[in-house]
Amino acid sequence: MFNTGVIEKHITSEYARLEQVRKDLAQERQSTVYSLIPEIADIDREIATVGIRLSSRIIDGGVSSSALEDEIKAEISALKQRRADVLRAHNMSEDVFDVPYQCALCKDTGTVDGKKCICYKQKVKKFMTEAASRISNIPIDFENTGFKKVDFSFYSKEVDDKIGVSPYDNARNIYRTCLDFCKNFGKSYENLYIYGPAGVGKTHLTSCVVAELINSGHAVIYQTAYKLFSFLEDCRFMRSNLPDAELLKNAVYDCDLLIIDDFGTEFITSYTQAVLFDLINTRILEKRPTIINSNLNLRDVRSTYTDRISSRIMGEFTLLRFVGEDIRLLKKERSI
Repeated sequence: MFNTGVIEKHITSEYARLEQVRKDLAQERQSTVYSLIPEIADIDREIATVGIRLSSRIIDGGVSSSALEDEIKAEISALKQRRADVLRAHNMSEDVFDVPYQCALCKDTGTVDGKKCICYKQKVKKFMTEAASRISNIPIDFENTGFKKVDFSFYSKEVDDKIGVSPYDNARNIYRTCLDFCKNFGKSYENLYIYGPAGVGKTHLTSCVVAELINSGHAVIYQTAYKLFSFLEDCRFMRSNLPDAELLKNAVYDCDLLIIDDFGTEFITSYTQAVLFDLINTRILEKRPTIINSNLNLRDVRSTYTDRISSRIMGEFTLLRFVGEDIRLLKKERSI
């Protein structure tokens, strides 16, 4: 089951690390200044002990607490002025001791006025993006892929009686739907089930989506069903040798977009069906988009998976059916 606490714990530990690094750097700067200007170390010791030294006078009854407070403030102020003068004489200023915060808004705490700081959200996004890249099988050529480079000439313009339009018009409509999906990403919520026979362009289409969304800074996990569910099963039984496997598992549930390729080729067991339902249902409830690529038609889905899974796919996903000939074979024929 998905647990956001795992990722939150990871981000919180990152802030704790930043705080410790900042303390170490501040101590290092102080030690450097003390070694260069021993008088500064003497002044700082005086500032630290002035209250204790003067407070003994209250016990003797020689001064009131309010008068003592004024005296302590005046002496500390004089010591600080002397400190500034000594630093200035050595071409330094008070900020020589300051270690800047990584985020000035929250001072590296992750919260501002009880709310998550923008840097906290950026750290979550950074983690999600890195996690996605570690467990994804992003198509190698996705950087050279885009909606503007699609070649529809491999699709026939003759009307297919099964769908009432030509494979050419059908493919253009599907690509248009996916382009709108990318343009509206984050503004509206939608899931896609893209299906059809092998070689009709499903993987190329999702490569276009991957390119579009990764280039706009979204965390996308793209993996085959077989590898994805093998990874989740390894996490469940603690067999994974990946560092931070539990965090990566949560990233599968929490990434901006999850693309499950070759759906139906995984080793189907009661366990994988339970994991699949939990994954799809959790993302639906959280309104996190999912795209599924498959050779399975809707009848195959119903006969292969449980009713709960098939009903989620048919009820919560936009169904995009590809038709046409195997483009890989057509490309080979054209090259001959």
